[in-house]
Amino acid sequence: MIYGFDKYIKYFDGIIKNRRFANGYIFYGTEGIGKKLFAKEVARVALCKKGSFFNENCGCESCILVKANSHPDLNIYSNEGESSFGIDEIREISEGSYISSFMGGYKFFILDNFHLLKKEACNAFLKTLEEPGENTVFFLITSQIDRIIPTIKSRCIHLRFNRLGNDDIVKILKELGYNDEVIGNVLDISDGSVLFALKHIKYLFPDEYGRDKKGKLKGINDNFNWDDIMEHAYNLLKMIEKDDLRYYILFLLGRVIEIYKQRKEYKYLILFDNLMEIYRMLDYNVNLRILRGYILTKIYGVIGEKI
Repeated sequence: MIYGFDKYIKYFDGIIKNRRFANGYIFYGTEGIGKKLFAKEVARVALCKKGSFFNENCGCESCILVKANSHPDLNIYSNEGESSFGIDEIREISEGSYISSFMGGYKFFILDNFHLLKKEACNAFLKTLEEPGENTVFFLITSQIDRIIPTIKSRCIHLRFNRLGNDDIVKILKELGYNDEVIGNVLDISDGSVLFALKHIKYLFPDEYGRDKKGKLKGINDNFNWDDIMEHAYNLLKMIEKDDLRYYILFLLGRVIEIYKQRKEYKYLILFDNLMEIYRMLDYNVNLRILRGYILTKIYGVIGEKI
């Protein structure tokens, strides 16, 4: 859910309806107020197959993929810890920006903490920004716009995101599952930032911070090893609820896209299509036991052997 940025919702609603995107935007403002999340929501609405509005819960194929961070036309790069990107990733972005969109329409690139990019990478990105691919849109996210080189800033539209109001922070923290006591103790020291609020929660309420509010399935994490794909896929045989299957398939979709971007092998696109077909089957009254076996068959049929 997007809170606190109504004027930009209206602004981008007009852009999307009129198909008038610029090639580059800089979203700047305090850390942890939702700039990257807003960029992702703009991309979701623009890519939506049913014309949904901001904050609407759409179930079209495109929106499902965006929610799962699996949409082939939405690329998110973060400059944070092990996820930092540099000259190699910028070259990858440059190449990707000239490839036609996978699902028709725009291609979006969200580059978080852009101000941390080194000079060499900035110069390489500048060339891409000067001659962008067709229907390519870049969102550069930063809390320190002054550190972005002038030649890049001059080629982008600048949008300042202000600190969130207390009411918005309360809504967000409640959505994350925190109670009134926790929220009340950090609200006045959050400085309009959800990130700062969460840091205070981590310090003041360590038992509450980072609690898994939605109960993710065991065995699913960011360290998924594709060499053991069949071992992970066999976890499907233990799942008896539709929601568990939905979550797991969304997880697999995200990893399939990641491995395709790394290896550029067509079989992963086939697997992606197969998994999407299976995901849509869950909207109907299907035999889950048969469906689980069908998923395994599709995965093994595409992979064939260890990756």
